[in-house]
Amino acid sequence: MDASLIQKPMDIDEITDFYLPGDQPRHGVFFPGRKPLQPDMFTMAMALVDAARKTRLNNSTVTFNGRSFRCHIMPTHEGDMFIFRRMPNKIMTLKDCGYPPVISRELLSPRLLKGGLIIVSGLPGNGKSTTLASIIVDRLTKFAGICITIEDPVEMPLQGFHGEGYCLQRSITGEEELSGAIKDALRAYPAKTPAMMMIGEIRDSKAAAVALRSAVDGRLVMITMHAGDIIQSLFRLCSFASREMPLEEVRELLASSFRVAIHQSLVKNGQGRTVPRLSALLDTQSVVGTIKQRAVSFDTLKNDLNHQQNLFRSNQPIDLRPID
Repeated sequence: MDASLIQKPMDIDEITDFYLPGDQPRHGVFFPGRKPLQPDMFTMAMALVDAARKTRLNNSTVTFNGRSFRCHIMPTHEGDMFIFRRMPNKIMTLKDCGYPPVISRELLSPRLLKGGLIIVSGLPGNGKSTTLASIIVDRLTKFAGICITIEDPVEMPLQGFHGEGYCLQRSITGEEELSGAIKDALRAYPAKTPAMMMIGEIRDSKAAAVALRSAVDGRLVMITMHAGDIIQSLFRLCSFASREMPLEEVRELLASSFRVAIHQSLVKNGQGRTVPRLSALLDTQSVVGTIKQRAVSFDTLKNDLNHQQNLFRSNQPIDLRPID
């Protein structure tokens, strides 16, 4: 037999997703490339579908041989499709993620101990959850305190101690709304302790409004959003929240709480390593002034964004607004 026709076993670390039909998992495909399952994957495919069924949830996290997978069950006209996204086994530092020091320095600044809002945006599958997990672990290790995450489902292995800091991961249960889970988590913070909250993904108006209100109360709130760039993420957040409260209040809350917005995509560098391609916007007086003015379009921030990117590239400092 021609050796080129022999299928080599796939390294699981090279696979991002599995799409497995519930009635015939062996007939599934994996990505990238949408390739049919290889025979050495059949046992894993059957076990993953069985584990996901046992949770009785449409969104869950399951494991196989020490590997974690986020599962979503999608009903189709030919039956349920079980969609599994492979999750990292360990939390990387921002440095390990490939974050440049100039941005990491702002994300790990003691300035953020006074609270505020961090927005990490990007398209699906571009490492937003990985970035937030790295920020959480790095900040807990550096400053201690407590972080509570609200996730649907829980993705990264964060619960427990990180240095002197502690993380609790709260999952959404049953028909519970994300906004209700956020409000419940707010009751769980100890007094006089550095506090962080991570919200897995903002995708409705109630959650957006509660997130903004939570970010002005002294805790550091970190959220992810699906968006094509930073400007879109700010617009989407305000668009969601303005369905629950007046736009003037939304812009005021965002201006008060805004600290950092990041947009990232994952690309291969010259050494073949996957690294984040980033743009970032920090809370200068100019940025905050634009956000605060209801009549001013967020597109005006493009000038600030381009100016800050030039300063990042030349490793020059950016004058940030004072935080009370």
